[in-house]
Amino acid sequence: MKQKSKILSKKEVEQMVSFGASKIFKMQGTITDEHIDQILKRGEEKTKEQDEKINKQIKKKQSVLSSLKIESISIYEFLGEDYQEKKKEDEKVL
Repeated sequence: MKQKSKILSKKEVEQMVSFGASKIFKMQGTITDEHIDQILKRGEEKTKEQDEKINKQIKKKQSVLSSLKIESISIYEFLGEDYQEKKKEDEKVL
């Protein structure tokens, strides 16, 4: 499966670093590579969950938008009457 690349905003990067740093500072004892890997894995899982929620919302909105269909709109039609046809009839009379 092809992975989409996403450009992160400065705020998003700061939030990720802050999240990871707060977890590290809350830990007691020695911090190992395994601890950091666990934190990164949890961060990736949270990101994936958020991406899935966003994609569901986008699909819902696309579904609603695609169900709205406008055949064609004529500027000569108003309240069910075709004024372009009336104009043609009036021109025939003159």
